[in-house]
Amino acid sequence: MPWESAPPFILIGLAIAGMGHFQGWIHLGMYGKPKAVCIDDWDRQAARRDDKIKREAAEAARIAEGRPKGWFS
Repeated sequence: MPWESAPPFILIGLAIAGMGHFQGWIHLGMYGKPKAVCIDDWDRQAARRDDKIKREAAEAARIAEGRPKGWFS
């Protein structure tokens, strides 16, 4: 008779695990990438620095090609 208590515990465990998975799937569906975990100020500043370097490199490449910047330049 101890097996009679197993199905409710299994269902409760699956429900708890499912909550985390559903949250991850929703985040992936909305943002197109997994949720960032353990990101602190150092990582955010490094990402900003990397984005700035990429923008500057793209701008330098555009200038080197001699293409105009916008519609009216």
